[in-house]
Parts: sequence; structure tokens; C-alpha cells
Amino acid sequence: MEIVFNFLTGPEFRNPVQAIIETFMSMKADLDRERLVYERQWKQRKKQIHRVLLNTAGMYGELQ
Repeated sequence: MEIVFNFLTGPEFRNPVQAIIETFMSMKADLDRERLVYERQWKQRKKQIHRVLLNTAGMYGELQ
């Protein structure tokens, strides 16, 4: 029991666990930044598609 306790409270266990946590937090932050970039691009494309539809509908109306 004492050996397990010493291992769990020692640097041999703490350092890898801390590295895992830091890596996970970094990955999460990267993913959040990436999501924001894509959401901005999608919003811009949505506006462009809307403009194309409006112009196409206007042109169709003029032709009628």
C-alpha cells in the first residue's frame, strides 16, 4: 500500500499525468480556434450564396 501511495504521489506518476493534461488542453484550444475560423468562413460563404440567389432571382425577374 505504501509503495502504491508513494508512486501516486511522486513525480514518476505526476509528471506524465501533467503532460497528458497539458497536451489535452492544448489540443482543445487548437480545436476551438479551428472551429472559429471555419465558422467565419461558413458565414462568409452563406452571405455570398445569398447574394448569388438574390441576383439570380432579380435577373430571372427582369427576363420575365
